[in-house]
Amino acid sequence: MRHLFLDIEAKRNALPWSPRMDNAEALAPPPCWDIVCISSMIVDIDRDPGGGAESNDPPTFAVKVRLGTFQADVREAIRSVEKLARAAQVVTFNGRGFDFPVIEATSYRLGIPAPGLFTKPLRGRYDDGHLDLMDHISNYGATKSISLDL
Repeated sequence: MRHLFLDIEAKRNALPWSPRMDNAEALAPPPCWDIVCISSMIVDIDRDPGGGAESNDPPTFAVKVRLGTFQADVREAIRSVEKLARAAQVVTFNGRGFDFPVIEATSYRLGIPAPGLFTKPLRGRYDDGHLDLMDHISNYGATKSISLDL
């Protein structure tokens, strides 16, 4: 099984936007961010069930981890992430709330077709293609969101 842990770093761009007076700490919407880099960690887990029905050997796991950062060209970074996401379960922290919307807004702005990143399994809240850890630990919005370091 392959997992793609994904995170973006972004900086506020020059698009005009101001928060409403009653929500001064609001985060700017996705089009107001420029991607600085996209970081990834690919974790491949191969499970060996053990010695079979007659054996009492416990299952074993082989784990391979690869780290990567896409910085050179935003267009190429998005294409690379899309390619990786097709063959993995994507894992993010607030990816549904920030990372994916910013990647999508950037794709539209730059004219990059990235349909693989915006399919139902990756966008869907309860699908297997994407696990948003913030969604998970907040019971999909039933409790208040918390930071990952908490």
